Amino acid sequence: MKANSPLEGCTKEHKQQLYDLLHVYMGLFQEPKGLAPKMEVEHKIQLLLNTSLLNIGLYRLSIIKINELKK
Repeated sequence: MKANSPLEGCTKEHKQQLYDLLHVYMGLFQEPKGLAPKMEVEHKIQLLLNTSLLNIGLYRLSIIKINELKK
C-alpha cells in the first residue's frame, strides 16, 4: 500500500475485517448512475391564505456585521 494510506498502521486482521465489511455493503459505496427517480411529492411549503411572506434574515448577525454587509 502507498504511504499515508487510510489503512496504514492497521493489522492484517483489521484490514481483512474492513475489506469484508466493504464487500458486504459494496452496493452502498458505488458511484451513482444517473439521477434519483422522480418522487411522487416534491418538497412543498404550505402557505396560509392572506398572509404576507416573512422578510427576515436566515442568520442572526450583530449590528456591526449587518452594517458591513449593507456597504
